[in-house]
Amino acid sequence: MSEETCECAEHGQQSIAFVCRHIIKTLPPETVGFVSYPSEGDDDLRDAWCDCNAYLQSNGGERVDGHVEVPDGMDILCTECYRLREIDALRADRRTVIQG
Repeated sequence: MSEETCECAEHGQQSIAFVCRHIIKTLPPETVGFVSYPSEGDDDLRDAWCDCNAYLQSNGGERVDGHVEVPDGMDILCTECYRLREIDALRADRRTVIQG
């Protein structure tokens, strides 16, 4: 987990994770998908972005070999909120882990 922390209104003081703002703007249990590279354990929360290609394309974002440009940028989310958004995406079959 990150050593940096934030104060989450719902979960209190938590370590932070980075996700695209499109994920943050979508309120649970709705999902815009959840895409990341593989984690190396439970405490390794990789940067995540939405899987909405139409959104990315219409707003100038693109995926480029190992790097993702998201039009609205990335922002912090507490680790508990990160895990909840990931679970919502799993339930909706919109969780993707990109290998290599």
